[in-house]
Order: sequence, then structure tokens, then C-alpha cells
Amino acid sequence: MDGFLILEDGKVFQGKAFGAIKSCIFEVVFNTAMAGYTESISDPSLAGLGVVMAFPSLGNHGVRLIETESDQPTIAALFVRTYYDGALDEKADLSIDDWLKQNNIPGLWDIDTRELTRYLRENGTMRGMLCYDKCPHFSDVRKALYEWEMPSLIPLTSTQNKQFFPACQADFNNKDNLVDASRPHIGLIDYGSKRSIINLLNDCGADVTVYPYNVSAEEIFNDQVQGILLSNGPGDPKFCDEVVFNTIRALTKSDLPIMAIGLGHLLVALVLGLDTEKMYFGHRGTNHPVREIATDQFFVTVQNHGYVVTTVSLETADVPVELTYCHIDDESVEGLSYFDGRIETYQFHPEGSPGPKDTMHLFERFIERIVE
Repeated sequence: MDGFLILEDGKVFQGKAFGAIKSCIFEVVFNTAMAGYTESISDPSLAGLGVVMAFPSLGNHGVRLIETESDQPTIAALFVRTYYDGALDEKADLSIDDWLKQNNIPGLWDIDTRELTRYLRENGTMRGMLCYDKCPHFSDVRKALYEWEMPSLIPLTSTQNKQFFPACQADFNNKDNLVDASRPHIGLIDYGSKRSIINLLNDCGADVTVYPYNVSAEEIFNDQVQGILLSNGPGDPKFCDEVVFNTIRALTKSDLPIMAIGLGHLLVALVLGLDTEKMYFGHRGTNHPVREIATDQFFVTVQNHGYVVTTVSLETADVPVELTYCHIDDESVEGLSYFDGRIETYQFHPEGSPGPKDTMHLFERFIERIVE
């Protein structure tokens, strides 16, 4: 079946349908990852987006569910040049086509992703509509495209209930969920957290309590956590519920060490008087270079974001703030430090493994701040 991606400026890209058959509207972005498509597609930071994979081939080893970053992918649609639907790798659980169908996600293949990626780079992120069989006239869909707004997706990507993940695997059978006093106890507020964040904290020897996005600061304080991690997540940070800002505001006023990633990084910035803005086409991929200001070291990072802290707002923040990392390509803000390092935030994903371990030491540094 033929499918059509119609962009908000009237530009049309044609391909062949795979995955679920479902007409929908979304924001179209591109991802430059050359490997790790399972992890990329299942990253909750991409929720609600139509994702164009710039690398031309996808699905050659199927989908291994153990590699996914969430219970289910939440992207709106997937666009690829070619995808493999033959015999699966012996470790694969299902094909990319079946995975998309299972999660009601539509896709197009045999679409010119090179041209589409270049078009988005030149013209910026824009709305798109996916439809099938016959391409409608743009005048018939223009109104729907221009009236569509991205819904709030954090309630979808966040956990619904508090969960406990002990560092010791044997403790998973502990029905009382008792924290081991000999181990650091981290409170993770989940705006769309990746599984690998929890796994890395556990690997560092920390017990982790995961909270829903709308948790109160009082509940966190009552659990006597020793440090806070504010997770990644989707969407515009300025559209988050007021309860999110109230909780972060109370946490920043406490003495607890705080680490924030992705959306969490942006939310802390807004609470502390900085500003954010939408990027022209965002950073999404596993090959983004950043520079650590203090050491002049360079790191390859995973990134999945369309919003950024504005550089000019660093001068007008409510509290002293230090720029710790910047992007090599566009010099955008990639890391900030507040209150002499008690709060460290990162726009990139230090749990990502493109290097393969370029920035994982940041989790160890966070734990060290807690046990000092």
C-alpha cells in the first residue's frame, strides 16, 4: 500500500506502508543514529514524534525486547529508506514490522529519507500528516495541519505508581521494599525515564525509588532519599503541569544532591530563572559531540531533544550558574552546574553508550557526591 507524508508547507514524500495502518498528525524530526535503532525508537523522549531515520537501513537484526528503553515505544510514526523483514537474528523476539504493529505505530519505507532529512535541516522541524492510497490535495488537509498542537505526553511516558529497584538483584523478592541503609538511596522522578538510567544507578550500588511525574516534594522527603535524579522526557518543558515545577522548586531549595538529564535539565533551568527555546531542527542521534569546559575534553553523546536552554539567559539567572558542557557544532548549552556542584544537569544522555562509555562516569560522580 502506498503512503504519503504531507508536511505543513505542502511538500509531499511518498513511500510504502509498513507497521500499523493509521492516519495521524505529528511533528516530524530526524534521527542520525547509525546503530541502536531499538533503543532510539523506544526512548520516551521521542514520544509523539514522527521519526525519520537518516541511516538508510533498519531492522537487519530484528527487535530484542531486552534492549528496549521502555515498556513500549511511543513515537507517532517511523520513516525509513529500507527495512529488513527476512529471517530474524536468533536472539530477536520479533521483526521491526511486527513490533510497530504490536504498538499501533504506522510507518513508511522506500521513502527518500536523505532528501527528507536535508529538507528538515534546511526548513526546520514541522508538522506532518500520514495518509494512504491517494494523496489528498493540500487544501483539504491544510486546516487540520495548522490547527494541530502537540499534546502533553509526560502522563503517558511516566510511571503511574511508585516503584522500587534495589541495587542487589536478590532484593527484588523483598515484598516490603525495604531500602538497605548501607547503600545510597536515589529518588528518580520519571518524566519518561530510560531503563538504562535505573540500571546504571543500580550498577553504581544505589537503590532507586522511581516516582510519577506529579509526585510531591513532601512524599520524596518522607522517603528519606539521599539524592534526586530528574529524568529525560518528551515535549516542551514550559507546558509541564505546575505541580512539576513546584516539586522541583522545593527540591532545589533542599540540601539534596541533584542530577538532571534531558527534560529534567530544562525544567531545573526554568525553575532557577533561566529560559528555554525551541531549536530549529533539534539534536537527535547517537553521534553528537560535546566539550567539557573545565577540561577541554570532548565526548560523543546520545541526544534526543528539540528544546534548549538559551545562552543569553545564563547571565540573568536567579542563582549563580556555571556552563559545564557545550555542543561542538552549534555551541548550544549541554551542561550546567548550580550551587557549587550540588545540582548538575545535562542536556545529553550520559547513560547512552555511543563511545561506548564516554559519559557514564557522571553517574559515578553523582553517587560520590551523595556518599561524601
